Amino acid sequence: MNNDNSFHVSSILNLSTAYLREIISKKIYMMRKVLRFTFFLLFTLGITNAGAQGKLVNIELTNGSIIHFTLDQNPVIKYSTIDVTVIYSAGNMEYKMSEIKRITLGDQSSTGIKTDGMGKVTGNMHYSNGTFIFEGFKKGCKIVIYDMSGRQVKSYRVKTSGDLIIPTIEIPSGIYIIKANNITYKFIKK
Repeated sequence: MNNDNSFHVSSILNLSTAYLREIISKKIYMMRKVLRFTFFLLFTLGITNAGAQGKLVNIELTNGSIIHFTLDQNPVIKYSTIDVTVIYSAGNMEYKMSEIKRITLGDQSSTGIKTDGMGKVTGNMHYSNGTFIFEGFKKGCKIVIYDMSGRQVKSYRVKTSGDLIIPTIEIPSGIYIIKANNITYKFIKK
């Protein structure tokens, strides 16, 4: 009978140890992600002071979309292990940490239009000087802005070129959801 009890206790301890290892592993993963994020922010601040003309902060999401912020918009990135908030001149955008694949710093072309190379169309959105800019979407793609109650505020269709420009001046102050295809963003208009 002692052998049965000691075996049972041993099994419970082994399960507890495996469970604790899994929890610790997940915590270490999140801590590494936050640490990489912190180093990126410190790097970005150094570049900002060195001359930010034509520089972009690119946030690549796990769904494949990329959001661009120019450094002249003075983006401030606040984060925790759960959420990331980008505060910029026209409002805020919020993401779950799990939705972010990578954040990079890049250059804007002299025309102000980002090129993806090899004819690849990605369907990206970025914000610049009070305007949301959609590039590389299919002609006729519907882009809708909803308020927080779920009411449709504005609706747009992508032009033949695959691009669309939405000035934020047309949108009253508030919190909104903007949806294009399977890409959804939350933003705050001040």
